[in-house]
Amino acid sequence: MKKNLLFIFILLFLLLSPFIGENGFNVSKNILFQIRIPETLTAFITGASLSLAGLIFQSMFRNSLATPYTLGISSGAGFGAAIAVKFSLFSAFLGFSRITFFAFIGAMLSLFAIRTIALIKKNYSMHTLLLSGIAVNFTFSSFTMFIQFIADKSESSSIIHWLMGSIESIGFSDFLIILPFLFLSLIIFLRYSRESDMISFSENTAFGMGVEVFKVRKTMIFFASILTASVVSITGPIGFVGMVIPHITKRLFSNKHLILIPISLFLGGAFLVFCDLISRTIIFPSRIPVGVITALLGGPFFLWIIIKTDEN
Repeated sequence: MKKNLLFIFILLFLLLSPFIGENGFNVSKNILFQIRIPETLTAFITGASLSLAGLIFQSMFRNSLATPYTLGISSGAGFGAAIAVKFSLFSAFLGFSRITFFAFIGAMLSLFAIRTIALIKKNYSMHTLLLSGIAVNFTFSSFTMFIQFIADKSESSSIIHWLMGSIESIGFSDFLIILPFLFLSLIIFLRYSRESDMISFSENTAFGMGVEVFKVRKTMIFFASILTASVVSITGPIGFVGMVIPHITKRLFSNKHLILIPISLFLGGAFLVFCDLISRTIIFPSRIPVGVITALLGGPFFLWIIIKTDEN
């Protein structure tokens, strides 16, 4: 009963959030339909995607500290965004802003690097992927720092702002870019929900039940990575959503992925909408990057969960 009331409360909040601003519920029709509603939808689908990707990474790596950025996707995207800001090769490409386009290319480069390392070693083990992710993350981060070093103050400021993670949508373009990636990934994740249950519990059990562990892991990680890349290329890296929300979902609801997947999606979306609301109202007319808010809320809350778990 309490969980049903929680979902009803969250749903009411999501419906009312576009109307809430610095002046309470006083908002013009143009602002509502051109800015607030698109921004709320983008925040929801971003949070939903990061939470869902985080759940899959935690399940496939069997590690509750895994995040959507474990394989260095955010650092690759950051390098691409830095290149776009510094060199300004073009203003837009196929309807994408140059930062979005280059950030997505950077994210894909990080995935390509991970895959290349795995092919060279002929080893797709979780140990290899984790170490490769760490190496790729540090490599692209160092490239980004070099770009910042040679950039002027204005360019460096733009790079730093992007790296903080922000949702400032005007129109529905960002929402519509991420939506197909989320929809396709959701189908794949639900398709392999039973196999994910067994893999997250025990590899030996999964093998014994006839699960093609290598194939399932490779597929799930690939789609979770593509989903993450689509989000990060638009919003920048937004931390803690993909680690905290799946962890909370598993503690409160179930360990079955058929249940975890939709609930993680819903709660992740709602959490980021809440954080975005705080980011645009707390010190109006200035705006705090939403990635700062998620870190401020997510960090202490996750520490509280760890302490509470130890006590039990």
